[in-house]
Amino acid sequence: MKRLASALLAGALIFGGSTAIAAPVQASPVVQVMAAKTVKTAVTSHPKSLTAVQGSTVKFSVSARGTSLKYQWYKKAPGAKAWSKVSRATSRTLSLSKVSTTASKTQYRVLVTGRAGKVYSKAATLTVRKAYKPTITALSTYSTITGKPRAITITGTHFHDVSRVYVDGIAVGFKKTGTTKLSITVPASWLEEKVWITVASATGKSSKAFTYFTPLSSGDRADYLFDLDWMQRNMGAPQAPVKAAYDAAVKYIKSSGAHEEAAYKQYLIASNAIDYTYLIKEADAASVEYGEMKVEHEKALRSGDTAAAEFFKGLMEDWTWIRDTCKEDAAKALGNIRALGGKIG
Repeated sequence: MKRLASALLAGALIFGGSTAIAAPVQASPVVQVMAAKTVKTAVTSHPKSLTAVQGSTVKFSVSARGTSLKYQWYKKAPGAKAWSKVSRATSRTLSLSKVSTTASKTQYRVLVTGRAGKVYSKAATLTVRKAYKPTITALSTYSTITGKPRAITITGTHFHDVSRVYVDGIAVGFKKTGTTKLSITVPASWLEEKVWITVASATGKSSKAFTYFTPLSSGDRADYLFDLDWMQRNMGAPQAPVKAAYDAAVKYIKSSGAHEEAAYKQYLIASNAIDYTYLIKEADAASVEYGEMKVEHEKALRSGDTAAAEFFKGLMEDWTWIRDTCKEDAAKALGNIRALGGKIG
């Protein structure tokens, strides 16, 4: 039998004259089942303490290794004896929005649980301070020449949380030095104009004016001074109450730092001061002439000279019109001086 079995396994059998070929017997494959490796639960990076501004959002995070990790955050308020769960805080990151100063000094930690144990992270402390509204108190310079950028320093208080600086509504880069100084570069402008420099935080903003100017040319300065000198020689020097405005205007025009647009305004102040003084003198002279014509008119009436009386009456009316017109124009000149910023008194 053993010999027959060997023949069947090894070779051919003949059945009714046909030959059958037996396939070789193959061994079943060996399947190896490897047990999954379980990594011990451990915290690799602990949450870090944070300082935040009232009303802002903060995030604590943890890094850990292990198998099938789960997270649960806990907190302990100042003065509390026990830790309490943070609701719906089951990821590796804890996000807290609109934090309040009442939450300041609260501690946070996370419990990391895995197949190979559980472990708490170190505690991190949240410090919340009040938000500060910034205030500008000064600019290192309030102006720059048109066509040129200008580096300036903004001085103020409560710059802790400044997040944006604007020049007339356009955001510019800035550098913060402590909580009282900011450095910016004001971009160039080709126009003589006043713009506003604004610092802003989440809690408020503050602004100061800044001016672009064109220096007064030597030719324009000479023209202004020549005109004013000619007016004085022909119309008289300004007197009170406009003399101070005139003197200040001329002093500015003569100064080396005079701006083109500002100098023109000062020229108008000075010329209006001369006009005012001249018109007041003309009004006074017209009053004197009126008085003289009135005397002659009365003489003519007493003498019965009707024609002469009518003649002097007409002259009285003329001088009245001249006097009143001069006074009206003088008042306009005074108003112009005030409108342009000149001092009256």
